[in-house]
Amino acid sequence: RFYEADKQPNSTCRADGGSEDVEIAKCLRTKDVYPGKSVDKQNRELFHPLPYISHFRGHVPDWLKNYAENPLQSGDNCCSDQTISFHYIDPDKMYLMDFLLYKTRSRNVPQRKK
Repeated sequence: RFYEADKQPNSTCRADGGSEDVEIAKCLRTKDVYPGKSVDKQNRELFHPLPYISHFRGHVPDWLKNYAENPLQSGDNCCSDQTISFHYIDPDKMYLMDFLLYKTRSRNVPQRKK
């Protein structure tokens, strides 16, 4: 549907500029495609446009407050334990996250099978 919406002669879909995720959502709405909920059963976000600590502390910019589809939460409720992504994570933090998630284990807890 995105292809169809973008290729119409009278399309209002932007060819460039703007925030790509917002612009794609606007374009898809012209074909009656609307975003679904991106939260878990406890209403915690699955996709995060900022690093974890920003969401956890509730230090989010105004643009996120204005564009958020779901109510923003902070503290332990900011982020689902089934989180899919965080944006703006530098490589050093990615390596740290990989190490903590996949290469460490607590005492008396079996290690994950590969």
